[in-house]
Amino acid sequence: NGVLVANAFSARWQGVAPQATPVRASFVNGLDLIGYQAGELVSGQPLSLTLYWQPSGKIQDDVEVFVQLLDKNQQAVAGIHSWPLHGAYRIRAWHPDEIMPLTYSLPIPSDLLPGPYRLIAGAFDLTQHRRIPLRTGEDQQVLATLKVALPPDDRMPKITSAVNFGDRIELSGYTLSPTADGLGLTLFWKALDSPSADYTSFVHVVNAGGEIVAQSDAQPLQGQYPTSIWSLGETVVDDKALTVPPGVYQVYVGWYRTDTQERLPLVSTEEDSADARYLLGALTLP
Repeated sequence: NGVLVANAFSARWQGVAPQATPVRASFVNGLDLIGYQAGELVSGQPLSLTLYWQPSGKIQDDVEVFVQLLDKNQQAVAGIHSWPLHGAYRIRAWHPDEIMPLTYSLPIPSDLLPGPYRLIAGAFDLTQHRRIPLRTGEDQQVLATLKVALPPDDRMPKITSAVNFGDRIELSGYTLSPTADGLGLTLFWKALDSPSADYTSFVHVVNAGGEIVAQSDAQPLQGQYPTSIWSLGETVVDDKALTVPPGVYQVYVGWYRTDTQERLPLVSTEEDSADARYLLGALTLP
């Protein structure tokens, strides 16, 4: 009825204002998502998240804001749907070009497995029971890929090494041993940088005639922990099991980019190989 009941003031911080990651997401109702901040994703601990919204004009209808965390199967493992500021300052009251930071504490399940998770956000129209689409047509904005880090692995390799694959991944050690069905292999990989792409590791078991009699091609931990989420200096221990008949074999390992199939070269004059694979050694299987 036009009676003033509240005033809104611009957010202020003591000291330096937080640095948000920029986002350019324009929704068809005139609402823009211009940035976000996200804490570290840890299983069983709330995820701190701030979204920075800005209306490009006067918003006519109130909408809810939603945030979801999706696993690799695109299933939501955590999420929040709410009115801005719990309904105390709804979007219809926002001033054009006003920047509104909305902070959430996203409950994270305690059984969340290590690996990548996609963080998405958007707006929801309760009247029409649908998500507000972006001007580009999508009904959600992908903010980031977060990860639950691997727990520490106290195992040590039987053989230590320092094999450099493309200045991206190092083979820092391995354990190679016979099993009842063939051979078992534990590879200790170390991230020499933070790879932006996903790489697939391969293992070739080669007989005396140079033929590959067994092989394993897989992203780390059977795809659970892709290289695109590795952090600089992080060590990933990957176990392999290959079925191989009795005989004498040589075992090679290497990496290739998953999308282009291009192999990572060996960066070493001593271990140089034309086919970009490293010889772990010979093995006799009884």
